[in-house]
Amino acid sequence: MLKLEAPLEELNDDGLTALLGQVELLRRRILHRLDGPEEPAPQPEPAAALLSIEEVAARIRMSTSWLYREAPTLPFARKISNRWRFDARGLEKYLRTRG
Repeated sequence: MLKLEAPLEELNDDGLTALLGQVELLRRRILHRLDGPEEPAPQPEPAAALLSIEEVAARIRMSTSWLYREAPTLPFARKISNRWRFDARGLEKYLRTRG
């Protein structure tokens, strides 16, 4: 606990500076105790796997020509360097909502 060696009015500049340092340390300890233990930072989700058009066609039992035609309207389709890629998680979500 913080104890004064002399009345506050009798402290010189060095004594006041030292006292302020002690008060700041005490303040930090109190704040740390009030905050409680730190929660771990949330972990980022792993990157989703990107599937080729052939892999998606096999999963949904549709032709690749159908996928090329419909890809612009599919929420899980991405065009990357003139090639269509399909987000695996997005495909699974799409299939669950479609029945």
